[in-house]
Order: sequence, then C-alpha cells, then structure tokens
Amino acid sequence: LFKSHHCVILVLGYDFQELTEGIFLSIENLFLCSVLLNFCASTVKMELKKAAGMSDAALAGAISGGLTRALLSPVDVIKIRFQLQLEPIQRHNVISKYSGIRQAVKMIYTEEGLAALWKGHVPAQILSIIYGGVQFATFETTRKAVVNLYPSIGDNAVYTSALNTWCGSLAGISATCTCHPFDVIRTRLVGQGEPKMYRGITHAVVQMYKESGIRTFYKGLVPTLTQIGPYMGLQFGIYTTSVALWKRLSGETKRNSTVLFLAGMLSGLCSKLAVLPFDLVKKRLQVVGFHDARIPFGRTQVYPGMIRCFLIVYREEGFLGFYKGASVALIKASLVAGVSLWLYEETLRIIRMRRAD
Repeated sequence: LFKSHHCVILVLGYDFQELTEGIFLSIENLFLCSVLLNFCASTVKMELKKAAGMSDAALAGAISGGLTRALLSPVDVIKIRFQLQLEPIQRHNVISKYSGIRQAVKMIYTEEGLAALWKGHVPAQILSIIYGGVQFATFETTRKAVVNLYPSIGDNAVYTSALNTWCGSLAGISATCTCHPFDVIRTRLVGQGEPKMYRGITHAVVQMYKESGIRTFYKGLVPTLTQIGPYMGLQFGIYTTSVALWKRLSGETKRNSTVLFLAGMLSGLCSKLAVLPFDLVKKRLQVVGFHDARIPFGRTQVYPGMIRCFLIVYREEGFLGFYKGASVALIKASLVAGVSLWLYEETLRIIRMRRAD
C-alpha cells in the first residue's frame, strides 16, 4: 500500500518496463494489504465477541449479587452477630446477648430499630455487585479458555465437573482479592452496637485507615482465601454437576428455573458446611482492634493471627465454637447460592437474547 505511489511516479517516467513492474508491484501490495485488513477485522470481531461474552457474564453477575444482597441482608447481619459472640448461643443463657434466631431478630429490632437489619448495607451492596461481576466473569472466561484449548474435556462428565470446581475456586479467589476491603468495612459496621463507633462508610474508612493503615482493610484475608477457594469451587462444581445430572436423568434439555434454584441451594449448603470454621475465624480477625464497639455485645478477645485464633476458639469455646451461627449461616448460604445462581442464569439469558435481537 505504501508503494502504490510508484504508479503515479512511473506514469511520469520514461521506461515502460519500470511502469509495468510498478503497476504489478502496487497490485501485489494492495492484495496483501486487503488480506491483512481482513485478518485484522476478523481478529477484532472475535475479540469483541469474547469481550461481549465476558461483559455479559460480569453484568449478569453484578445484577445477581446486588439483588441477592438486598433480599437477604438481614440473614447476614444475624449470622455475623452470632459469629462474633464469644458466649454460647443457647436458649435461657443469661450471659449471652443472643440465644437464638427469633430472639436475636427481636432484640436487634427493639434496641436498634428495623434499619439495623440492613446495617452495613452500602459496603455490602458494593461488595456484592463487584464480587458477583468479577466472580462470574472470571468463571465463564476461564472455563471457555480451557475448553477451547482442550475440547475433549466437554465429553467427559468427571473432567467437566473438575474443571467447573477449579474455575469456581479461581473465580472466588479473584473476586475476594478484589473486594476484601468492602467485606472488612461491612463487618465493622454490622458488628458495632449503640452508640456507634462509625457514623457511616466514609467515617469508617477514615478511622480504620488511621488505625493501622491499609493493612486494616485486609485483616482476615488469609483465612478468607483459605476458605473461599474450596467454598466457591465446591459451589460451582456441585451446582453444574447437579444441573447436568438432572438433565441426563430427566431427558429434558430446556431450562428449568426450579431445578436451577434447588441445585444452587444444594451447592451453597454443602460448600458452606465444609468451610464454616474458616468463616468464623475470618470474622473474628476482621474485628481485631474494634473492641470498644463490641462491649455492648459481651466479652471480647484479641487474636494475634489465624493459627492462634483457631487454638483460642477451640480452647475456650470447644469444637462446636467453630460452628456458632451454623443454622443461620447454612440458611443464608443455601438461599444466597440458590437465588444468586438462578438470577445469574436468567439475567444472562435475557442479556444474550437482547444482544442477539
């Protein structure tokens, strides 16, 4: 293309042979340029399709995470309160602030008002939207990349299940590293009583930064990553395997919303049960340095690290101490997984239908 100006120059020249060579050289260059442009266009088109697929998954995941959080925030608030309480969660226990789900809801409503069940909702909503977007985009992108490299994986149910588990773990770790500061802020806001230590999210960020710098926002990251890999891996693995198994046994190929929801609930229940101790330790570490705001809730404890936290909880609260708030945690996990995975599938389907139109 750059040499095509030879034609113009050679027309004004004196040698007919040079003129002919210049014309053929220009045609050759134009042909090569056309091939290059077609290749670039097809490459760009392919990359745009990949980007569209990734953005669709991210958008569907963000919408799913935001709606799920708005619906189930009260369950999460009660779960966090139970996990942070050092005293036993038992009925008729006079030293425990919270002794059961119904009693906890009633006490929170009486002492702090209905809005307290949505404490920390702003950072939690930011967390859920970003987390959902990063998680599902990473899962879909990684899964497609591996399947494109090794197409035979899709023909083997065991390999497919293992792939979904691995991609789910990677997706959970990626999303957690991105969103952990919001989780710490939310835990602090939910865990404080009256009078409040933090007036809001902005005040919390400023005060927490003064506490010990940027490290404050990453407290509890190690146990979080330790639990999130197996947790999200099992969740995605069990969910996709359950849906595939139902399709094989029933012979149906159409999307069934009830099956998606029930498969999501099963995956959330099983995966959460496996990692509950790490979840409790994570919450305990996230409120280290926050003891003044925890005084209205009972006894407080300082934990110097993850291993010491495990040892102290086991020594002072026994093995069942790691499963404090287990009933609420399992209810929440099953509902969150069921609702979020169902919403993700439906939202992604609608987005792709609209894009196709």
